[in-house]
Amino acid sequence: MGDKTEFLAGVVIGALAGVGLGILLAPQAGQATRQRLRNRADEVGTRLRSSADEFSGRMRQSTDELTQRGRTAMDELAQRGRRVVDEGSQRLREAYDRGRETIARSEPAGEPGENESV
Repeated sequence: MGDKTEFLAGVVIGALAGVGLGILLAPQAGQATRQRLRNRADEVGTRLRSSADEFSGRMRQSTDELTQRGRTAMDELAQRGRRVVDEGSQRLREAYDRGRETIARSEPAGEPGENESV
């Protein structure tokens, strides 16, 4: 962003230098020169405002694009997180069910705890 600021500063300095040289080297005198300088200053001002508006629009667009990219990335990250949690929960349920089945198969017939010695 420093390059753009330096560029705009160069444009302003160049415009001022041009106005100064115009005053010094003007072949016309008095009222006509002053009117011509006013017109040029207005023209330069209009160009500067236009450039500033364009620059501001680009910055706003860049900010909007970055915001949208950030939101998209966060949405994708949240979806991945939900998917990982769902997959982990499913695996845990399956492991729990397998463990219960294994325990049920290994228990002797009868009530649990009946065959335990005291």
